[in-house]
Amino acid sequence: MIQRTTVYYKKRLFNTFLIGSLKRFQFSSFHISNCNQLESQTLSADQSKCPYHKTDSTKQATLQNCKSIDEMPGPKRLPLIGNLLDLIKNVKSNAGPYFLSLSEQYGDLVRLKTFNNDLVILSNPELMGELYKKEEKRSTIQSSRKYKLERGIPLAPIEMLYEEPWQETRQLFNIAMKPEFQDQVVIPQLTQLNGEMIRRLIKYLEPTQDPDKFRLTDSVNAISRYGFDAVMAVFLGVKMTDDITKTFPFEISDFVKYSVESLDVIIRLLTKPSLYQYFKTKEYKRMEFTYEKSFEYANYVMNRFKVNPSEKPRLYELLMERSKNEPNPEILVQSVMNSFLQAAIDITMTMMSHVMYRLAHHPDYQKKLYNELLEVFGEPTLDEVTSENGLVVNAEQFKKLKLTKNFVEEVLRLNPFGYASSARILNNDTELGGYNIPKGTTVIALQRRACLSEEFVPRAQEFIPERYERNSPLAMKSSFVSSPFGVGVSFLSIASINLRIKARKCPGSRIATLELCMSIVNTVRHFKLSLEEKEFPEMSTDRSLLYIDMQKHPLIFSPRSHLTDYCKSQKNL
Repeated sequence: MIQRTTVYYKKRLFNTFLIGSLKRFQFSSFHISNCNQLESQTLSADQSKCPYHKTDSTKQATLQNCKSIDEMPGPKRLPLIGNLLDLIKNVKSNAGPYFLSLSEQYGDLVRLKTFNNDLVILSNPELMGELYKKEEKRSTIQSSRKYKLERGIPLAPIEMLYEEPWQETRQLFNIAMKPEFQDQVVIPQLTQLNGEMIRRLIKYLEPTQDPDKFRLTDSVNAISRYGFDAVMAVFLGVKMTDDITKTFPFEISDFVKYSVESLDVIIRLLTKPSLYQYFKTKEYKRMEFTYEKSFEYANYVMNRFKVNPSEKPRLYELLMERSKNEPNPEILVQSVMNSFLQAAIDITMTMMSHVMYRLAHHPDYQKKLYNELLEVFGEPTLDEVTSENGLVVNAEQFKKLKLTKNFVEEVLRLNPFGYASSARILNNDTELGGYNIPKGTTVIALQRRACLSEEFVPRAQEFIPERYERNSPLAMKSSFVSSPFGVGVSFLSIASINLRIKARKCPGSRIATLELCMSIVNTVRHFKLSLEEKEFPEMSTDRSLLYIDMQKHPLIFSPRSHLTDYCKSQKNL
């Protein structure tokens, strides 16, 4: 596999300027976890009967009746360089706000161009559905691809060219998508982290003038460590206690830091000309260093815990079994684990803080969630905090947490980590929204505008988790309005044609959602959350992922009655 991908790489080494902001979106929804992969297979030659396939003559007639892409609205383009200066001026760390402003100004389809590269920003979810049915080619993460190829490290699917056999590697990631994997592996492994999650949260709470209230300003140590522990538990079956991590030849905080930084640098490299293809830029050297450390530490923990330390099933054996026929299965599995680590620590933990802010901003839903948790688990106890594993959650109990799951979905709609979830590079001239969009154009699905639009979401500006209940009148009017973990559509038998398209959702979406739900279970059962300000905090855009600055907007935790004395004793109050 490595030799094949090296051949492809050499053929495409000399790239021109990237439209980096477009690729940021294709990357930012895991994006390192391959949210935009598509496996399609047509099993009948008679595609003319399928409403989503047309004959060449029909397509040509349709395209002739369309407007040219030159007629598509967008900011004024300069000769030769097009909108390059606009992108340089408006895209610093995060392209989301600029692209959103363009879609609000110009409408459903917006054209940008740099040199000979066309970029279309698509913000209509109905047209997104059409796009996903017609096109499947996605862009490639070139910086991490270059790094891995030079070192013989297996590529993740999102780092492979579309022509390469990325489906084979994708099958490894897909293991995490199986429902039985969640019930048999993820829930049993994560539930044993509940007690430690609460104890670590308490450790980083800061006293306030009110002895019954505590302030949280350190999201890295209080929240991101849980993301690391979750991946270690699911992959290796090990509970990363402080006693264990003290024996490591490195600090866990460094492992977390390098995993986060390597992802951030990779995304930033996507926003700039790919000069690293010709010489090592400062940022590329930093990516090399942080990646090197991440792989070094990942290799250490994998070698140390090759033997399952518990009787619970874990992901490691499943991955090794699936990759046993590959040349270097251990290196491949290590690469997969590193991808999950980057997403779990940075992306999932960013969303966990967003969940906590929404809890703090909506005390009415805190109460509703608390009542749901009472029905499922009973009264909270101090033992859930002081015992080794904390509250035990099983698969049947998790299925009953309907409001909890809906709450997470609504947070992902209103407070995502990115404004878009997928991108496509057109394989053919394509009709979309009445325009003939040329082959090779990149189309970004910008979902943020639809998420906030009354046209597609009733009472769109309001936080209403109940909209995800079956037959709700407040439900989104299209399944493509909000898909933060990528697109997960499947088209089966249509007009007697056996067309199969597998889901393209992020392979870590089930694990991430479960972690977010567990965070609600643990915080709401033991604390009441609040904010010092009345308005919901604004999202910061000075990093590659959207986030809420906890230093500027501290979360306030008030222990519930069963936990008050314990918290005070831990803080020597």
